[in-house]
Amino acid sequence: MSLVLLALHISGLVYCAVRWLQASKQQTGQRIFLTKGANMSPHYIIYTMLISNFIGICFARTLHYQFYVWYFHGLPLLLWSGRTYPLAVRLALLGAIEFAFLTFPATPTSSAVLQLAHVAILLQTRPPPILDESMVVEEQSKTRSKVE
Repeated sequence: MSLVLLALHISGLVYCAVRWLQASKQQTGQRIFLTKGANMSPHYIIYTMLISNFIGICFARTLHYQFYVWYFHGLPLLLWSGRTYPLAVRLALLGAIEFAFLTFPATPTSSAVLQLAHVAILLQTRPPPILDESMVVEEQSKTRSKVE
């Protein structure tokens, strides 16, 4: 079972990387993320780090309570940055994860609730905008002033 989970973990990371590269091409016109001098948005950086970490959580063989301490801070960002689930669904997903971790000892029901909540969050992710819009506007104004 652990090899299957490892394969799913790697597959999830590769799938995410392919989606991020496709989004990069659409947003910047380049296959590689950015050209020299362009700035990635802070949201893009943290979201990419959190989703990469979250993929590892989704395919972990076991989840101990201490894991919840270092990944629950990112759950709101993951939920509010993805496709727009209704507010009630987002809150229900957060509540489901909280329920699962507050159930001690873990039961088959709490484990299933946790896995379903993780899958629901993972399925709603999407690549965020790469460029920091304030930086793009600043660069455009610099370019205009150089031309004039």
